Amino acid sequence: MWHIQDIYSKPSYLLLSYRKHITIDKGNSLCHYNENMSLGISARLKYPKKHELVKSQSQSQILASKLRQDGTMSTVENVMQAVDQVAALLSSVNVDPTISYKESIINLYQHLKVYGAYLEILYQDQLNRAFVVFRNSSQDDVRLDYLSRLHLLELIELRAKQWKGTDLMNQYYRKKVNQCVQEDLSVRCINST
Repeated sequence: MWHIQDIYSKPSYLLLSYRKHITIDKGNSLCHYNENMSLGISARLKYPKKHELVKSQSQSQILASKLRQDGTMSTVENVMQAVDQVAALLSSVNVDPTISYKESIINLYQHLKVYGAYLEILYQDQLNRAFVVFRNSSQDDVRLDYLSRLHLLELIELRAKQWKGTDLMNQYYRKKVNQCVQEDLSVRCINST
């Protein structure tokens, strides 16, 4: 029989092998866990399974070596540098009206749609920091035009879906981009007359 002290002092991968029947003493009541019940998320988060840690680390190493063999690792690294540069531009305190972020964001958007899944595996922490900036900047209508903010929102949604967009999502953003282009053209026609 395992007691509550034993559960929090043992790594979860050891406990999982003994999950057939565990009794935990919680004050006056006893809780019985059998193979159909979970130990709880706190115990699993506190002691991640060793094979999961090894798997994620080896997965990034395998991917990096495969990308080097294919000759695309430098491209992936360049895309990550572009992510960092755009995030640095967007997070700067000084708002320079002469800087056009549009080309940088569109370029980044096109590359992240292709290489985003690779970056997620290789540079997840850097992407986390950059996407906080992207999320905040997508609400900044002073610095960014509508199309740039739309591309940032699409990137945020793509990342949330593990870089696998759906047809409905693609249709939605394509429709919004077309509306933006139509409005931009109509504004240019009015200003030219």
